[in-house]
Amino acid sequence: MHFKPKPILEIKIGLKRRTINSNNKRYSKQEHLYKVVKEYLDAANRTVAPYTGWYNFLIPKINLSVVSKELLPIEEIAKALGENESLLKELLDKFHVSWYYVVNKEVIRRTELDRFLNQFHVNGFTKYPH
Repeated sequence: MHFKPKPILEIKIGLKRRTINSNNKRYSKQEHLYKVVKEYLDAANRTVAPYTGWYNFLIPKINLSVVSKELLPIEEIAKALGENESLLKELLDKFHVSWYYVVNKEVIRRTELDRFLNQFHVNGFTKYPH
């Protein structure tokens, strides 16, 4: 017998799905880090404001391009490691490394991937190169 969700449940599922999609897009574009940059600049400006005109301050900018992403697509990992994607997934499963589906992408946490690579070198890699 096939389960048919009730209309209210379908609405809740749809809302959760939309939230996940939205959060994933913001994460992929690193929009969550813009708040960090804004707060950093606000705090730095508040700190130097009383001394404006007395001293010249150079407030270093935060470079978002150097920030490592924690969630990495397995497809991207396989290419970077020079490994077949299916074989990589088999290895991850064999050694009980968790990976997830997020908006139709298979992803793994960078920390889990690096722990795995440190123990089981893949094509000589002991850490994710990107």
